[in-house]
Amino acid sequence: MTLKKLVTVGLLCLSAIGAQSDQVLDNLVTTSSSIATSMNTGLQIVGGLTVAASQGRVAHVGTIDTALISEAQRTAFNTALNTMAGTQYYGFEQFAEDRAQEALENMSEALDSFVDVTVELATVIEVADRAEIAQSNNDMQEKEELARFVEDNQEAFTVTESQVETWNESIEDVEEFSSTAAMWRASSEHEGAVAFMDSMAEQGDVSFTDVEQSYFNRDVGIAIVSWDQYSLGVLTDGINAYIDLGDVLEAGANTSLFLDGPTQTSYRCFVFNDCE
Repeated sequence: MTLKKLVTVGLLCLSAIGAQSDQVLDNLVTTSSSIATSMNTGLQIVGGLTVAASQGRVAHVGTIDTALISEAQRTAFNTALNTMAGTQYYGFEQFAEDRAQEALENMSEALDSFVDVTVELATVIEVADRAEIAQSNNDMQEKEELARFVEDNQEAFTVTESQVETWNESIEDVEEFSSTAAMWRASSEHEGAVAFMDSMAEQGDVSFTDVEQSYFNRDVGIAIVSWDQYSLGVLTDGINAYIDLGDVLEAGANTSLFLDGPTQTSYRCFVFNDCE
């Protein structure tokens, strides 16, 4: 671990590094097409010369000139080939986006658990609604009816340790995977972080196609990418990726998960779709 070099991008004062251009591919297309054109012409000319020989017809001097491959063509193609061989098209941007997608898939599973346990705990909302009405009206008959309702359904309404554990764990998992997905996505969309990570990976002679380990350390606020003897990282503060609780609540207030949930509708509406 002590041998690893940890490089982090924390401040936005890093010098800008241009994104990888398609010029590498363009050069390979141009130079390979040039030789391919000469070869196509050469095959046609040589074929024609074999026919001419059998017919006793003499080709003019220079007939084959357009089919000859020049030293310039050879050098240009080999240079383009060598450049392409050393080019990494799967860079940090795509790598980070792939990690974000993985975290989103994990979050989806956590959401399934969260929704399932919400359905189970929705009975608490039914009890709360009825209790608040009885309290507000302060009517003895309503209080008696509430007591009998609870007595008849006490087992179904009782909150178990398992339900609470599942509720808490599912929320923690959603938070973990949401933050992980968000960090990787924010990193993939941050030009400075992408340029920095790609540049440092090139300097370290490592590729994002053979990463040994990657993870987001939420406690420190850093996304780590590691190889055998080399590590790179992006700081959450460095790319301004944090969101405050107020913003989370504001965003959540407009989601169907909240608006169609039992606290904003009712127990019967949420569970039985009886929303009258």
